[in-house]
Amino acid sequence: MRPAQLTLALSRSKSRECQKQAWPQHKLKCALNCKNKPDGGAQPKPIKDLRAFTAKHRPTFCEAAAAAVGVAQDPARAEEYVLVIYLRPRPDSTRTETSFFAFGTTVVPLSAFPRAQAEEMRGQLRMAHNQNLQMGISGSIGVIQVCSETDVMSMTMVGFLTGGPSLVEGNWKHWLLRRLNEGIVS
Repeated sequence: MRPAQLTLALSRSKSRECQKQAWPQHKLKCALNCKNKPDGGAQPKPIKDLRAFTAKHRPTFCEAAAAAVGVAQDPARAEEYVLVIYLRPRPDSTRTETSFFAFGTTVVPLSAFPRAQAEEMRGQLRMAHNQNLQMGISGSIGVIQVCSETDVMSMTMVGFLTGGPSLVEGNWKHWLLRRLNEGIVS
């Protein structure tokens, strides 16, 4: 076996090993996701569109959430606050990254949500936090996307690093809304 082939074989073996180790956590997330899917497991178009938009802007969510929640000053704030982004669809958009218009954002304490919902969010945050720690990431923050016109809401867990430079320039709200509305992706 040549060195390149050996490296590829070892990386595949390592990948399978990592997948096996991650399965218990992944299984829990899948169960939560399946519980929230409509019959048949197919995602309605508004949810599918929102998740595609979120996937494009995930790095932006990470940076904005870290700045908004203030985890550089106190990482424990990520356990008590979430970033909420208010959106409405842009039916005329031809790009996934501009398929929604962000018209507002705020930081909300988890205590503002109904008790059962807040506990479920805390559980998801703990799970994501533990996974991120294993990967050398400082922690996790919840980012909730609310689409007012379609009554669709989604919570995304994003990782954050403490101690490094922030990409957020100036006011985090203006920075976030500009990037989302202009379709700027990292």
